[in-house]
Amino acid sequence: MYEHILAATDGTELGMLAVNHAADLADSIGASLTLVSVTVQRPEIVGLARGTSPPSVFDDIRRANTERSLTILREAQASLKRQAAVVEIEAESAYKCILEVAANQGVDLIVLGSHGHRTIDRILLGSQASKVLTLATVPVLIVK
Repeated sequence: MYEHILAATDGTELGMLAVNHAADLADSIGASLTLVSVTVQRPEIVGLARGTSPPSVFDDIRRANTERSLTILREAQASLKRQAAVVEIEAESAYKCILEVAANQGVDLIVLGSHGHRTIDRILLGSQASKVLTLATVPVLIVK
């Protein structure tokens, strides 16, 4: 049925439930598994404050955000009883990266939690999961 499953996580409880569900499904059908975490950078906010703060502040924020994503992936990998490929990527949009990784890795199922971070994006634009669900060219499994 499915040969390669991608599970995206933001480190939230729902994100980790999605990872575990994807791993269980992959185990039961013999599929490979890729975990992805996206470090979202907000250039519009950075641009507004850039004139008032030294550039090193933004480099420190970027490094901290990347380390958080790597920690999320390490914790997700450690929670599994199987091996999984991991992808950490930095971008302005989580849903676009998830879709790009899915296409580049040749996955045939994307597994996501029903929601993660609750920001102004969720209110104005809808959740990242909704965008993936709407735009994906492969099946998407939403874990609640």
